[in-house]
Amino acid sequence: MNIGIWGLYDKGNFGDDLMAAMFYDFLNRRNCNITVYNASNYLKKELGLRVVNDIDEFVRSNDVIVIGGGGMLVNNSLLKFLLKKTEFKFEYSFYQLFKSLKKYNKKIIPISIGGGNAKSLNNFFKNKVFSDKYTRQGTVRLQSDLNLVSKQLFQYYPDIVLRTSDFFPVVKSDNNRENLKKKIVLNLKNKNAAPLIEAFEKENIFEKFDVYSFSSHAVSKSEFGLYEYEIPDKHFKFEKLIDGINFISSADLIISSKLHVGVTGCSYGIPFLSYNGPQKAKEFLREYGKSEWIENNVNAIVKLLASFDTNFNKSLKDNSYMLESSKHFDTLSEALLEK
Repeated sequence: MNIGIWGLYDKGNFGDDLMAAMFYDFLNRRNCNITVYNASNYLKKELGLRVVNDIDEFVRSNDVIVIGGGGMLVNNSLLKFLLKKTEFKFEYSFYQLFKSLKKYNKKIIPISIGGGNAKSLNNFFKNKVFSDKYTRQGTVRLQSDLNLVSKQLFQYYPDIVLRTSDFFPVVKSDNNRENLKKKIVLNLKNKNAAPLIEAFEKENIFEKFDVYSFSSHAVSKSEFGLYEYEIPDKHFKFEKLIDGINFISSADLIISSKLHVGVTGCSYGIPFLSYNGPQKAKEFLREYGKSEWIENNVNAIVKLLASFDTNFNKSLKDNSYMLESSKHFDTLSEALLEK
């Protein structure tokens, strides 16, 4: 079977590229012939992908298209659509996809897609491609995402990134870590990092803990991550996806104002504290049973760190929640069998 994987894979974004790698691995194990649409050169090289950049050729040459995760249900305002090149290309890509699906009578399987707590989709072509005419069946990553799609077509399961450790098992070294400082990884936006950093400096957090910052964009695509906070001499930039995964999995705590760096940590049993994060990160943690890990007050965060082992122990929500996320792949397997 010829399978196409379509997603936001051209910007070197850690979360999107991680999902591309997971879907590619899953389908490759099933001896599918796989092409990926418009993936970056670094991802193409690392994973050995066959990449097609022409949407018409991509859809024509595949039996079905897997929409491989990401914020496909996010709405962009008309102003953003008109003024921001990235947002324009994202929204316009659904028109291009719709046109090719219609032309070649092909369907999609959207898996672990998400939105931003909107009440409805404002892109006419998104509504078209996620309808039963073009979608076999699909899954979403948050309960609220079901409000944006047909409940007859889509199921909710916890974020697929919780399965990262299945695809990228990491053997952690003992090395008497109990005698070392706890490692904190910061993945923050510049616009809200300053108050937290000031609080860390005031309370000597940088002396008590081993603190690093992490860029959620690959080095070759670093222009997309210019809004991210960096600690001089202690900032990790990944050239390969696997290096980013290994770095995250070595942390004792992740503090992030985004989503998937934190969810990746959860996959390895690492606590994820959402600081000034998006609604999707807050909803994820509530569903995960860790609403206490949502915190925007910097003094409260410092207080949590003062009793680290009590507040950030490894007794995360029971494995049933983690295991539920594997059902994204069950749905994918089932949908591939449909004609």
